[in-house]
Amino acid sequence: MIYIFADTHALQLEFWKMLSQIDRELTEEDYIIVCGDFGYTMINKDDETFLNVLSRERYTVCFCDGNHENFSLLNSLKVEEWNGGKVHKLRKNVIHLMRGQTYELDGKRMFTFGGGFSIDRDKRVLNESYYLEEMPCREEYERGISSLDAVGYNVDYIITHTAPSSVVQEIVKLTGRNDRNGEEELRDYLEQVRKRTAYKRWFFGHWHIDKELENGIVAVYRKVHRVE
Repeated sequence: MIYIFADTHALQLEFWKMLSQIDRELTEEDYIIVCGDFGYTMINKDDETFLNVLSRERYTVCFCDGNHENFSLLNSLKVEEWNGGKVHKLRKNVIHLMRGQTYELDGKRMFTFGGGFSIDRDKRVLNESYYLEEMPCREEYERGISSLDAVGYNVDYIITHTAPSSVVQEIVKLTGRNDRNGEEELRDYLEQVRKRTAYKRWFFGHWHIDKELENGIVAVYRKVHRVE
């Protein structure tokens, strides 16, 4: 079984609270997917301890990267093949789902594309608390297109951190937020993915809201979603 939530931001208590929403004991056949801003990568002593705790669990924790990750650490890890796509492994069962990859999990095909823009960069320190790699590069955009083309633009689920441009416009209207952003290129790219790809549901985080939107698109935050 696959369960999805988002934006844990290295808050251990929040992680366990969200896990408590699952009303069954998890096994080695279960996957937790975090839609970006996993956060336990910065890496301090608490993060190391938490990752070691997770490594003793039977289930697998996967995450696409958000804008609040340690990309120096992630990019230093060995790239491995896992369930049909490329990953970084922080622990044997704590896995970074890389951008523009497709995976087969629990009999379902998933496409992942992380990344986002930190609007609070002025309060952060480059290469310490934010990284330019938080936004995708041209090679990653092209890799995503090649990956989707290889499966005929047909997947079961899409996992991203931010959302397609049309979806962001809807969120801004719903929430009344002032959309200060620097991720237009990424949102436009995801919009093209949305238009060209057949999918059942699309899950994303970043906006810190739980909301079922049109066309099977779901904004994820503190509500846990089970993928059937």
